[in-house]
Amino acid sequence: MASQSPPGLAALQDPQKLALVREEAGRLHRVVADELQRLYGSFSTQEAPRQAILNREIEIDREEDMPQGHD
Repeated sequence: MASQSPPGLAALQDPQKLALVREEAGRLHRVVADELQRLYGSFSTQEAPRQAILNREIEIDREEDMPQGHD
């Protein structure tokens, strides 16, 4: 008894369908990257307080008051 691929995987054997999937994956990759940059990048709302301190626009008294950065 031969092993069969699930229908979704079998469709990727078609070079045209595979090209479409790769194209869509590239588009989705850019959308996700843009959203992550918006949320967590150096100009994001979440990062603004930390950047203001690093740019010496705001002074803090203690090192412990420094907001967490993003990894």
